[in-house]
Amino acid sequence: MKKIIVLIFGMILFICCQKKITEEQKIPKSKVQEKVISVDSTITDNVQVIAPKGNQIFEESEKLRFLRIVNGYILKSINVEECEDSDENLGTPYPDKIVNEIVFEKNSFTVKFSAVENCCSEFLCEAEIINKSTLNIIYQAFGRHCSCNCKFNLEYTFLIDSSLEDIGQKRTKITHIQFNNDPTSKVKFK
Repeated sequence: MKKIIVLIFGMILFICCQKKITEEQKIPKSKVQEKVISVDSTITDNVQVIAPKGNQIFEESEKLRFLRIVNGYILKSINVEECEDSDENLGTPYPDKIVNEIVFEKNSFTVKFSAVENCCSEFLCEAEIINKSTLNIIYQAFGRHCSCNCKFNLEYTFLIDSSLEDIGQKRTKITHIQFNNDPTSKVKFK
């Protein structure tokens, strides 16, 4: 008799729990719609969505954090000169991703290079060390799309972070530079 009562009690408990779980899974449609952020709006529930504008460093990206903390280099600044020549003046084919100069100073170095991109491009910039010693300079062109390409002169300035040496770690020695993971653009770091 006790077994039957325990069995009935267990079944009632099981049925009640299932009903409660089913009710919790039903979410009113209005609550779901409240959580959707409209692409057209710029401010929703005190959250402001800011689209990238202009040339900028991709601050706090995982690659830049790793470059600073593990490799000992900080991407301090970028400079993008306005479009120099359009398609008509470039000639065909125009060499892309070319290092023009590397300027070394006491605690920093600047890589000056040229890249051919859409005339209306702005750039989102970052960098990383790949293959243990290659500085991979990354730039993502974005913005309006125009019907021409042109040559941009870009500069990335890196600070040499000495704090790794303070804790007994070695800074990564850079031997090569390449652009946007393109191995054909790889050159020696001199």
